[in-house]
Amino acid sequence: MTDNMTADIKFNRIVAKLNFKYADRNDLKQAIEKSLLSETGLIVANNRQMISSILNPNGDLEMQRSVVGEAIAFLNDDSAISVRMIQHNAYGLSKFVYEIRTTCI
Repeated sequence: MTDNMTADIKFNRIVAKLNFKYADRNDLKQAIEKSLLSETGLIVANNRQMISSILNPNGDLEMQRSVVGEAIAFLNDDSAISVRMIQHNAYGLSKFVYEIRTTCI
């Protein structure tokens, strides 16, 4: 299993290598998700419903989340995007699901 420090380092490397390659933040987000999945083996979900169905299908567990990676990415028009990797887990379980969120700055 990849620990938070290793996941954060890999996340930052992935974001850095994808800089200036995409015109749209959604395309960049999808590329980061695919790269994280293929390079780290982490479970990456693209929406909250998917996260809940993986971690808490019955809805009876308390969900926790924390930001475990943060980076600035650049689109090919030189605009900056804040990219965060959020770790989700159900309280008491050692299973984690990651989500990528992007925000224009």
